[in-house]
Amino acid sequence: MKFSNNLFLMISLLLNCSLLHAQQNAAQGQIEAGTQPGSPATNDLGSASNIQNIPELYPGELSDFGTQRIVQRKEHRKWVELNLDWQAGYTDNYLLTNVLSPSVAGGKPETTQMVSTWDAAFAPDAFNYGGIKLLPRVGFRESFWNYGIGTGQNSNFAAFDFDTQTVYGDLKGIFADDWSATVGADWTRIDSSNTSSEIYRQYGPHWEVSKMFKVNDYNVFNLSLGQQFLFTEVQPLVGTVILDSNIYDRIQNTLTASYTWSPVDRLFVSPYYRLTHAYYIHYADAGVGAEVSEGRSDMTNTIGLITSYKFNDYFTGRVYVSYEKRYTTYSDPTVDPNNLNVPEYSKFDGGLGGAFTIRF
Repeated sequence: MKFSNNLFLMISLLLNCSLLHAQQNAAQGQIEAGTQPGSPATNDLGSASNIQNIPELYPGELSDFGTQRIVQRKEHRKWVELNLDWQAGYTDNYLLTNVLSPSVAGGKPETTQMVSTWDAAFAPDAFNYGGIKLLPRVGFRESFWNYGIGTGQNSNFAAFDFDTQTVYGDLKGIFADDWSATVGADWTRIDSSNTSSEIYRQYGPHWEVSKMFKVNDYNVFNLSLGQQFLFTEVQPLVGTVILDSNIYDRIQNTLTASYTWSPVDRLFVSPYYRLTHAYYIHYADAGVGAEVSEGRSDMTNTIGLITSYKFNDYFTGRVYVSYEKRYTTYSDPTVDPNNLNVPEYSKFDGGLGGAFTIRF
């Protein structure tokens, strides 16, 4: 499918990158809730139900002034969360291809990439139900992907820029011993920034189970297993290649292991590993004068490191690097005799980013 196939593969991959950030944020929260330097010790005064009446200073005091209780500040419950996220860096294979692309100036698929995201969600503070801490969340997220910025070749990459819009909802439950589980669903569409037209959409349910291991007040290990059932729609005609509209329907399983270390207050270092297996339920290509149907399974390994600094309660900066390698069972000698479009690739990414979050 030449370039069009690579673009859709890239999109399907990039749409599933939020899980790691959620795990890192949870690990940071776990560390910050501990005895970080400069942070208050937990339960200094105890809960309101444990606070006892102050004893009388002299007989009959209470008859004059009534029951004496310690004054506590009433916390304001927050219901809405707004996020702005930005990152810019370098990628050595933005087409996710296993060969040099003749479509790119200079014959190399490397360039700069910038991702800008805004996210608004109804996300009330956690509440307890039956001993489980529940965190519901419903929201909308939009991301803009731009390539070639700062290279003097922006126009050469204009055809590759795209943006995504996602409507999502999920419910997370936090159990005893740092177990958590999440169930939800989302709907995403992809638009080409060059043509301002929709080129792809996906929707479906997902679930995840996670276990957090607190080594000490400054080190947290997280292990999670998740699954998505993705139903997809793609434009039937791409260039000279006819596609089935649901060619990218798949079941996707993800195993993630991450470790967060806080060497000093507000600084977090998080190495991680992610293994993703995707099984395409019905993968079919229609070539010129021939049609080939064949199963497809992809295995993607990702290893990376995120170092972040929390400047205050609202803004966090980060530096990131990652390496990714994908293997696949798919090959199609009839349509693609030179294996130019086999969705196997490796790539390296690195750059800087920042996030601004406010809750009210």
